[in-house]
Amino acid sequence: MKIDIKTLAVILCLSSFLHVIGLSVLYRINMVRRGLGCWLTGNALWALGFVFNFVRDVPGVGPFAIVANNALFMSGLAFIHIGVQRFFDRDEHHAWLVAFCTFATVTAFYFTFIDNDLAARRVNFSFGSGILLLAIARALSVNRTHPLASSTFALRAVFLVGGIFFVLRGLTPFIGADVGSIFSATLTQTATYVVALVISTLWTLGFIILINQRLAFETRQANELAEDARRAEHMMLLEQRQFLSMMSHEFRTSLAVADFAAANLTEVPPLDQDDIDRRAQMIRRATGSMSQLIENCMSNERIELGGFKLMRQETDINQLISEATHLVNVSPYHHLQIECDEATPIWSLDPTLMRIALSNLVDNAVKYSTGGTITVRKRRSGDALSITVANQGSGISADESEKLFHKFVRGSAANRGKGIRGTGLGLFISQHIARAHGGDVRLLSGEKEATVFEIRIPE
Repeated sequence: MKIDIKTLAVILCLSSFLHVIGLSVLYRINMVRRGLGCWLTGNALWALGFVFNFVRDVPGVGPFAIVANNALFMSGLAFIHIGVQRFFDRDEHHAWLVAFCTFATVTAFYFTFIDNDLAARRVNFSFGSGILLLAIARALSVNRTHPLASSTFALRAVFLVGGIFFVLRGLTPFIGADVGSIFSATLTQTATYVVALVISTLWTLGFIILINQRLAFETRQANELAEDARRAEHMMLLEQRQFLSMMSHEFRTSLAVADFAAANLTEVPPLDQDDIDRRAQMIRRATGSMSQLIENCMSNERIELGGFKLMRQETDINQLISEATHLVNVSPYHHLQIECDEATPIWSLDPTLMRIALSNLVDNAVKYSTGGTITVRKRRSGDALSITVANQGSGISADESEKLFHKFVRGSAANRGKGIRGTGLGLFISQHIARAHGGDVRLLSGEKEATVFEIRIPE
């Protein structure tokens, strides 16, 4: 069957403009999508290149149409290459594309106006188109991502086949094949129009599929993020309810103790000064507990809002330890022992925050032991300040120790209904304060009869 080469050229020209229309509609829907505008521009230049095929034989216009035809095809493929880079958010290197297209256009001009050589123009056009098509295939190979792997692989195959075909077409003049005119019904020219029609149609469909896959992937991501946000909000609400419940319980307990001690002063007259001191100490412990709770709540709020900024100053560590332990109001069943070496009397830190962190550790040592000695030991360890707090408690299991620094997590003794007050914020806040200083809080020993926490602050 004999194929009318001009009819084939017309079909190719019309199909190219249909591709442009399809991409135009897609562009209007997805104008913010990077790369799509370059694909649209590239296909439009490609389509215009075929239009100039039909005026090659017009006297006085033909030579200019030949050069324009070459320039439009090359620049169209260059824009498609740029579109691929932009679509995958990769660095764009325009210099070599501009230089390459300029060289191909100048070469076409030379072999049209200065040395009219049809074979040389075919070599120039074929190799230029082939190299650009192979460059696009390489860009797709480098930029392929997992969610778009299938469509990217198919597009890469299309441009790879097109690039190989045009490179082989550029070799035909060297093997003695008949060059002929642009509308000669030779095997090479017929194959050129057929291949151009097929690959341009496939790459346009590939771009449409690629964009739709990206939109579907981003929609799934957005839905997953929305679901994660919904779950996080739900968890936050549960945490807030738990937090408010614990706070109200702690405040009621401390207020009840203070109210009982105050009422007892009037209803049951004190026996002696020791009795008065004992009742006053009970009120002070209750108010001290409320004060500690308020400080922890305020510190937690600063952590949540990202406002945990240090105000460092040279601080007397011995005095800091004295103030922190005094705030705790150690119970009459415990004996406080402070051991401070003389190697680190002054340290640069935020005294207010560090006082909160240390008092939390001491408060826990008191709460989770029924009596005995609470030992606070300060020393220099390498280039860091080390303060340890130890009690004679019931110990901490290995499984439990991994969760102790999480928010709202309390020791097993509190969970077993022993009536130990607290909100589960103390260790969480102490660790954040230490880490804000570049250090940390860790459990050195959780064995029975010897629970030791250490707070380390680097120099």
